[in-house]
Amino acid sequence: MALVDTEDLISLSEASKQGLSKLVTEAAAGRRCVIVRNNHPAVAIVSIDWLTEAQNALEDWRDLTLALDRVSVDSGQRTSLDDVFALFNVTRDQLTDDDSES
Repeated sequence: MALVDTEDLISLSEASKQGLSKLVTEAAAGRRCVIVRNNHPAVAIVSIDWLTEAQNALEDWRDLTLALDRVSVDSGQRTSLDDVFALFNVTRDQLTDDDSES
């Protein structure tokens, strides 16, 4: 499915003739509008609902990509927090003491 339908395209000069108010009203009603400048898509006018949905979908896609990446390199080996403390020569008490001094 194409992101930009040719029916959504409008030249910059035609957009100026129609006026921003009309384009915003149409976008709020669900019509996407892509304004073309010099025969190239320049900007899109979309409803806030569509934009929110697109942003949420992008966040979901990023989360899924990260999860799939982690699964693909996961060896199954786990390291306990105590082992990490030992590796860095730190104790739980030292961390607690450091936090209370701040």
